[in-house]
Amino acid sequence: MAVLMAWPVGDFPLDDDWSYAEAVKHWVDTGEYWVSDWPAMTLFTQVIWGGLFAKVFGFSFYTLRLSTLVLATLGILAFQKIMTLLELPGWWQLVALLTLVFNPVFFELSLTFMTDVPFLSLMAMSLYAYLRAFEKDQWRWWAAATLFSSLAILLRQPALLLPLAMGIAGFLGRPGWRRLGFGFLSTTIVYLCLQGYILWQQSTSSGLPGAFSQPGSIRHLLTPEHVAGSMQNYGGLYLMYAGFMLLPVMLLSPCQPRQKSAWVLTGLLSAAGLALIALSWDEGLLGNTLHHRGLGTIPLQGVHHNGHWPSLPSWLGWPAKLLGVAGILLLISHGSIRTVQLMQQFLPFRNNGWLGLNPAQTLRLGLCGFLLPYVLFLLVNHVHFDRYLLPVLLSGLLIIRPVGHARPQKRLAAATVLLLLWYCFSIAGTHDYFAWNRARWAALNEALENGIPPEKIDGGFEFNGWYRTGPLRPKLPYTQSWWFVGEDTYVVSFGPYHNYTPVAVYPFQRILPPGKDTIFLLQRPAWTARDTMVYEMEPDGWPEAPGFAQLRSAEKTSLYPDSYNGTFAYRMAPGQEYGLTHRVFPVAPFDEFEYRLQARQEGGSTRLVFSAPDASQFHFTHQIQSPSANEKGWHRHEGSFRIPPSFPSDTLAFYFWKRPQDTIFIDDFRVIWKKSSPR
Repeated sequence: MAVLMAWPVGDFPLDDDWSYAEAVKHWVDTGEYWVSDWPAMTLFTQVIWGGLFAKVFGFSFYTLRLSTLVLATLGILAFQKIMTLLELPGWWQLVALLTLVFNPVFFELSLTFMTDVPFLSLMAMSLYAYLRAFEKDQWRWWAAATLFSSLAILLRQPALLLPLAMGIAGFLGRPGWRRLGFGFLSTTIVYLCLQGYILWQQSTSSGLPGAFSQPGSIRHLLTPEHVAGSMQNYGGLYLMYAGFMLLPVMLLSPCQPRQKSAWVLTGLLSAAGLALIALSWDEGLLGNTLHHRGLGTIPLQGVHHNGHWPSLPSWLGWPAKLLGVAGILLLISHGSIRTVQLMQQFLPFRNNGWLGLNPAQTLRLGLCGFLLPYVLFLLVNHVHFDRYLLPVLLSGLLIIRPVGHARPQKRLAAATVLLLLWYCFSIAGTHDYFAWNRARWAALNEALENGIPPEKIDGGFEFNGWYRTGPLRPKLPYTQSWWFVGEDTYVVSFGPYHNYTPVAVYPFQRILPPGKDTIFLLQRPAWTARDTMVYEMEPDGWPEAPGFAQLRSAEKTSLYPDSYNGTFAYRMAPGQEYGLTHRVFPVAPFDEFEYRLQARQEGGSTRLVFSAPDASQFHFTHQIQSPSANEKGWHRHEGSFRIPPSFPSDTLAFYFWKRPQDTIFIDDFRVIWKKSSPR
């Protein structure tokens, strides 16, 4: 019923799933497994699972979403069976189940072809099998757990932490050669699956995706300085998220420490947690799925700085944060009591074992062992998305347990109210996400039917990626969108954008907040003129400077016989901060400057600066990086800059800037000036 109310109708990609669907379609059409450079995860399980559905029902995004929904249902069933084996009360199971299902992030993603929910489902299946293995100690359950963990690691690399944590917990809970062997073998097989996939992909003509994340790729981030900085910047934010997501079950498990050691531990951890929260209090949301505009990514040009998409009331942030703080304090109190109890059981070495844990306790210990490195990975990672917290939600729901079997009526009523709010928000937010996407794709499909090539449309991230409309550009303001845009002659937006003219409008109905809204198809006026400035850096090739450009004559001598193409290159030597200074005039808002150059750097980094004659009035810098140089150290760099409407002058200056101690060589510098209106 909730799915029908959200009305997830529309044959189009959402968020990153265009790249996963691309791999599925290629496999179904050709029988060849191929993944583009965009995905950073292994993805194999996702492609095969979605491909099986596509082979039966035909390829479409409806089919791929159905595959996710089926896997989400299987994961929910596995989660429910785990709670039954843990002998949790029925009322607790119901609240925990609804806490997972109607978590806004889980609900919205379960209706896409994103990998987060399938990964969570495979994780739940693995945990069920590990729990049965701890009960029975039979090889078939260890084999089932290993199978599901292998499928999980062939979807997302962090799954490697699961067999490792469960193997260690199983041995500590009941030491013995059998447990040790099963745990070691399970971890080894899962790891070999990952390495086998990597070797297989490296042996193919396409190789590993460019964004693929190797298991050891974060080692350079595990420095004390980086970990401390990440804790300061994101630690409190993650705590509030975890507290908010787990609050319904925490309301049912009020824990008051009775022992002095538990009181002390609760006080220390609460103080540390509140200190981290205070540092992150003014930070925004992690974003990607849940944000102040509702649910789902909004990857259209101009959304964030033009403000056409209405936001939820800003005052909602305070109660949401306070609920997150309340949830994490309850979680700290609960965890402190359980930790003290575990330590009391550990110290005497009772029950002929190191810990003498029953299967339920062993599973919870393994989940704690999984969470510690996983949360560390989240903190130090360069990308911080709310959807990465779903494994934390699942683990927390299985680690937390009620104090007794008595049903706390008042607290149950409070948890019910909170879940009802989640239920309404998840349905409304998902409904709006699909509603505006249906309007967007109606605009895009009509544009394609009218003969507009996709290469001339900036239709947003999914459209641009699916149709391969252009290269991935630097993520910068005052330029084209970085999402694979070729020519942005046409743009899809929620409202007027720069000097674009509306071509067509497509209305849709919104729930959050209630009302009607519109998707616009906009057209940019054609460029009225183009001028090209080419500087090959050859002494005999210096043309007379045209009237619209001024080049410092002294800089013509800054040539060095170490070029990319030809004989000479421009050299910015140590002691020199600025070089190749140009001024062009008259410029007008929305004029565009495309630039290309070859650069070779020796230490540090250089920036191409665009500014008004008085740089204090306006300046913008574009870093010149060299991630993929040729054998001589030269790297091709290109980009663009558009004059903003608020530009304070009719003259634009652009020049290179670097630190005095660095050296850079520049060759074949080309600038194309596209004029937006007659002069």
